[in-house]
Amino acid sequence: GGVLASNVVWDASMGVIHVTNDTIVPAGGLLSIEPGTVLLLAAGASIHATNGSITVSGVAGNAVYFLVAVGANGSLTLHHAETVAGRVEVLEGATGLVEDCYLHDYTVSSPAIIHALRGASLTLRRNHVQRYYEHLIQLTPVVIEDCLCENISGDGIDFDGAPLGSVIRRCTVRHG
Repeated sequence: GGVLASNVVWDASMGVIHVTNDTIVPAGGLLSIEPGTVLLLAAGASIHATNGSITVSGVAGNAVYFLVAVGANGSLTLHHAETVAGRVEVLEGATGLVEDCYLHDYTVSSPAIIHALRGASLTLRRNHVQRYYEHLIQLTPVVIEDCLCENISGDGIDFDGAPLGSVIRRCTVRHG
C-alpha cells in the first residue's frame, strides 16, 4: 500500500501481490499490470489513480486476476482481467475501458460492480458480468457493446443522467 513510484510494473514473476491497504498511483504516474499477475486486495483496500493511469494487460489464456480496481481522475484500462467479488469504478473525470473481462460474484448494491460517476467516458466491450446487483452509470458517457450480463439481482444496467450518445448495443441481459 501507499504511494507508488511514478511508473511501476507488476508481473507474474513477483508471485501473488498482496495489497494490504490503499495503493495510490501518483499524478502523472502509471501502474502497469502484466499478463498472469495475481492481486489479492484486503477488505477495503483499493488501487487509486488520481490524474494517473492504471493499465491491466492480460491476454486471452493468460488473464490478470484481482479483486478491486478503482480509477479516479485518471484512466483505467482492463483487458482480459477477472474480478471476483470486486468492483470497477471510474470517477470524477476519469476514463475507463474494460474489454474481454469476466466480472462476477459481487452482489452488494452499493457500490455497484461497475460504477461510473461524472467520468469523462466509460467503454465496456465483450465482457461477461455474472451474479451481481447492477452496473450504475451516473452522469458519464458510456458505450456498452457485445456484453453478456446475467444472474442479476438488481437493475442490471442503470443509467442515471447518461448524456446523449450513450448506448447499449448487441448485449444479452438474462436471468434477472
